[in-house]
Amino acid sequence: MKLRSSALIFLSLVALSVIFLAAAAQPAQGGILTNASFETTSLASPGGYICQTTGNSTCISNIAGWSSTCNGNCGTSGTVASVLYNGTGGSAFNGNRGLWAVSDSPDGNVYVAIDGDSTYSASISQALTGLTIGDTYTFTFDQAAAQQNGTNGATTEQWQVSFSGQTQTSPMMSDLSHGFVAWSQVTMSFVATTTSTSLTFLALGTPHGGPPVVLLDGLTATETPEPQTYALVGLGLIGVPLALRYRRRKSR
Repeated sequence: MKLRSSALIFLSLVALSVIFLAAAAQPAQGGILTNASFETTSLASPGGYICQTTGNSTCISNIAGWSSTCNGNCGTSGTVASVLYNGTGGSAFNGNRGLWAVSDSPDGNVYVAIDGDSTYSASISQALTGLTIGDTYTFTFDQAAAQQNGTNGATTEQWQVSFSGQTQTSPMMSDLSHGFVAWSQVTMSFVATTTSTSLTFLALGTPHGGPPVVLLDGLTATETPEPQTYALVGLGLIGVPLALRYRRRKSR
């Protein structure tokens, strides 16, 4: 009986440890992300470029913690694939050209605006490390859609999001000519298959030449332990009252 009591107490202590570790494994909102609101940037004025050419087709990012690809179309003049757009004053997308009827995001007036034209295939990504294989990572973000000043016609916009070898697309937005699709929140969940990967947002839009502009802001991330962890926690929750009940009986 003494051995049984010790075993139950040991099981209970193990379970409590698992509960503690499971809780500790869940980071705060946005905990695994850096600069999730894009507020930290070397850009000094609205409408600066996310990526700039280094003299060839290689792009360098002007947003802390994020990388950008522009499919060889980077530059400091003419049409570029992606820019940082600051809503203050409602100006400057792709240099001096603004967006029709745009409004600030729920997260503020600094957000990403990327041309979704397939000619540019522009994306923004962040390298993530310290992931737990088998855990589910849930990302939420705000998206909106706009069109560049000086262009006409209806457009469509959405994000293609990739994480740990998996890809999902956000709900498609349909924008009227000179219109703006209001900000809405999107939630996506992925299971980590490696301990490090990239979270990538690729802008998708139609038609060619629009350009269809996809906007992004307000990212958060949460981690949920794999199911086996919850099973251990469940065993622990059963073991704790059993151990206490046994000790009460023994003391009578």
